[in-house]
Amino acid sequence: AYLRAVPLRTEAVQTVKLVQQGAARHPDDPFALRATAWAELWYGDLAEARTRLDALLKCAPNDPDIRHMSGLCDVRMAYKSNDSQLFLRARGEFAAAHRLDESRAVSLFRYVECDLQLEKTMTPHMVDVLVTAYRIAPQVDPIALVSAQALIQHKRWDEAAFILRPLASAPHGGLNADRAKSFLQAAKTKEQASFAFFAAANRLDHEYE
Repeated sequence: AYLRAVPLRTEAVQTVKLVQQGAARHPDDPFALRATAWAELWYGDLAEARTRLDALLKCAPNDPDIRHMSGLCDVRMAYKSNDSQLFLRARGEFAAAHRLDESRAVSLFRYVECDLQLEKTMTPHMVDVLVTAYRIAPQVDPIALVSAQALIQHKRWDEAAFILRPLASAPHGGLNADRAKSFLQAAKTKEQASFAFFAAANRLDHEYE
């Protein structure tokens, strides 16, 4: 499962309506529950998403997608309420999702996001978790950028530069390439750079799963 942008709210209105209408005809169907939970998670009522996800977890507690969605719901609610217990619960859900499917780089990425909110610092262990996520999905720009920043914070300059070079050299350029160039310069000169957690789960535009 890779980190990818979901449609803007204005672009998703009709699709969400169709999902909700279709699911209403099959209220107990697991696929309908999953579809409406996803729609509510990003575009609707987080409490409603939580209700649907709880129902899904009772039926399929070992489904990594549902555990990841459960974590997303908790972390988005945590940002809205500034509730550390929700960040803690979300972190546990992302850990569970990764245990069930070790290819889930995005679950590791979200795990680190929650830990950063709880601990208010990037611990050495979380740096290693990010590096693991990067190794699973090196093509995902936010994972690469956040991993490199974490390595720079811990003065692991060469590892940061290794991650940043391909992105900084992207033939079509772009915002992430420019960010990578800036961080790469910091790694080369062994200087600290400002830290930003790109693609955080609390964003309300160009959200990421």
